[in-house]
Amino acid sequence: MAGKQITLKKCKFVIKNNNTILKNVDILIEDGRIIDVGKGLGGGEEIKCNKNIVMPGLVNAHVHTESWYLKGFSDTKNFFEKIYTLDSDLLHKIIYVSSKIAVYEMISSGITAIVDSNIFLKDVLMAVEESGIRARIGPRIENEKDMKLIEDVKKWRYENPLISPIINVDSIHLLSSNSLREIANISDKYDIDVHFCVAKTRKETYWIKKNKSLFPVEYLNKLGILDKKAVMVHLGWVTSWELNMLRDKNINIVYCPTSVMKLATGGFFPLKEALKAGLNIGLGTDSVYGNDSFDMFQEMRTCVYLQRNNYWTMDFSKEDVFKMATVNGYNIIHEKGGVIDIGYVADLVLLDADDPNLRPLTKHNILSSIVYTASSSNVSLTIVDGKIVYRRGLSYEKIEEDIASIENVLRNFLS
Repeated sequence: MAGKQITLKKCKFVIKNNNTILKNVDILIEDGRIIDVGKGLGGGEEIKCNKNIVMPGLVNAHVHTESWYLKGFSDTKNFFEKIYTLDSDLLHKIIYVSSKIAVYEMISSGITAIVDSNIFLKDVLMAVEESGIRARIGPRIENEKDMKLIEDVKKWRYENPLISPIINVDSIHLLSSNSLREIANISDKYDIDVHFCVAKTRKETYWIKKNKSLFPVEYLNKLGILDKKAVMVHLGWVTSWELNMLRDKNINIVYCPTSVMKLATGGFFPLKEALKAGLNIGLGTDSVYGNDSFDMFQEMRTCVYLQRNNYWTMDFSKEDVFKMATVNGYNIIHEKGGVIDIGYVADLVLLDADDPNLRPLTKHNILSSIVYTASSSNVSLTIVDGKIVYRRGLSYEKIEEDIASIENVLRNFLS
């Protein structure tokens, strides 16, 4: 007996992967998986898609959802420190509501999976679960006092199959070698990934070099931390020989190009060399403090432009970055996704093919249109695990109320 089914009928275009475009086909989904792609399919809820582009969902592989309330305030002096002086109950409410709005913003812009780093795990977790998005989520360890946050991961008894725990290490130079080894041991014992923000700034990189006589990736390698559960984020000041270490250990990487520019970190992630080495590289927006947007279409565009500018070459392609934002992101969260084919998770996004900014539209320029001109406004439907989590045009008064409530708190706080 068939499980819950959805059929996307007569899709105008289907972006199967970064190299293959299909026309006028159906997609049959059952129990959260794609079970067929072809013509003449049917079953369950049937959605007419003759005016839609269907593409794999986007993965925001490094984000801080709780930071939504910081939009527009990242340049305001001492704002981040002052906000934590609020009443505890009010602060937790702000974090929960901010996370709820952030996740809504992401699913409405075609993001079907996130890797989240946060301080207030329980508040963020509640918002993430309510949304229906796929998530890897865990505490952000920035210094020694944050080590206590790992207890939440050790006690994890979560049964939502879309959500799994991770640990995020924000500043390896502010943690002792013993603490870093402890994190690695917990990762191994509980079989969870650790996402390390590494070589993000010159200050961090050369502090480690001065005090440990090694560059950051070398240092982690010496501690025995580089293994299949480690993910490297940023790497703006990485060396060529460290890239070789990551290649040899088959380590996943996440690149956040907009954050690099906004925070003026000064480094440059050598994406061309990393791809040539065969490394799996995903894309992330980072926090609002470093971006002001969760739009992965924008992030893809920025990635291409920044890399081309810094290399003085147009070799880096739309196919490369689309793969980074889709299948590579799913590799990072250990899911069979990012491709529209039989057996892959049904995390899909429908774009309105009639939107003027995507035209003229043909099979030959569709990927260019998505990478270089598409935005969150083109998303008409988002499906995660075979379930519709966003449909453009429906009323979302509650989200609007939540946004107004945050604005009211900030208005009073800053007055």
